[in-house]
Amino acid sequence: MAARKKFKTIPEYESFDFMKTYPNMRVKVKVSIEFGNFGRQSEVPSIEEMRD
Repeated sequence: MAARKKFKTIPEYESFDFMKTYPNMRVKVKVSIEFGNFGRQSEVPSIEEMRD
């Protein structure tokens, strides 16, 4: 985890209040998209397989 490298000790990392600091954090997001075959979807996932 990249955030762990910013702390000198594990207890310091574990005691950090991320929920309090999160609104002020700088977040870097990298997205990679790979397209497969185009056309009709062969299998439609069930609602139980879908997750947030």
